[in-house]
Amino acid sequence: MPSPPVSKCHIPDIPPVTQTPTPCAASIPVSSPPVVPPPRCQPILLDPLNTHPM
Repeated sequence: MPSPPVSKCHIPDIPPVTQTPTPCAASIPVSSPPVVPPPRCQPILLDPLNTHPM
């Protein structure tokens, strides 16, 4: 019984949560020269730090 509910909760929670921080944090330092993928992640991660850098 716990197998089906756990899988459904982990599937939608892992992809969106892991895909957002992974590409964002890995795209900023790794993709320093090409600032194309960070724009989408920047607003999410720079939301609270938007006033610090700007």
